[in-house]
Amino acid sequence: MGLFKETKGNAKVVRIGVVIFVGVILITILFPVIMSKFPCVWNEQFGVMFGVLSALFTGLAFAATFVTLLFHQQEIKKQNEMSNMGFFEGHYIRMQQELKDFVSTIRINDVSNLSQPINYFGKEALRVLSERPSISNSDQIVLEQYVNRILSIMEYVDDSQLIEDRIKSEYICEIIKRLDKYELKILSKYCKLQQLIKFAKYDVVQQIIGQ
Repeated sequence: MGLFKETKGNAKVVRIGVVIFVGVILITILFPVIMSKFPCVWNEQFGVMFGVLSALFTGLAFAATFVTLLFHQQEIKKQNEMSNMGFFEGHYIRMQQELKDFVSTIRINDVSNLSQPINYFGKEALRVLSERPSISNSDQIVLEQYVNRILSIMEYVDDSQLIEDRIKSEYICEIIKRLDKYELKILSKYCKLQQLIKFAKYDVVQQIIGQ
């Protein structure tokens, strides 16, 4: 996600290289013209011209080396950012998968109809629990564990030193958008306000706090 930054960096290197090359080439082209304007100097220092031209070509070689080093520096920076991003995304995906696995283990029984009790699993169980006026202590513990797992993912993103703040905002938004309205209801109900305050700088979280 730092590709735009890389592109700007490479463009800057190209501009520097073009300026150096054009400058050296212009000096090389204009040197004989300048010398022709001063014939006495041309006659007296004809041999010096070759030394100057040699120096100019050496300058071209130096400019090429300089630009190459700048490109190499940009590539190293790009590789480091890609490596950091890969590490971040790998852990982020694992945490999301762990949350998904946890949700799949949630199971509740609806015994309102004793002749035909119904079992609910996963997100459907979360939906039923979110609509119940009261729940058992065991179900409340499950919901609190669910909320804490969501908060853990958000904290991982917010505390990460591997990505920029702009990217953090995108990931926090993604985390919230993955939740349906029942899960958001559970998050706002079973998450303590001080826990959400930490993420108040993100607009998508401010909407939850305001509910």
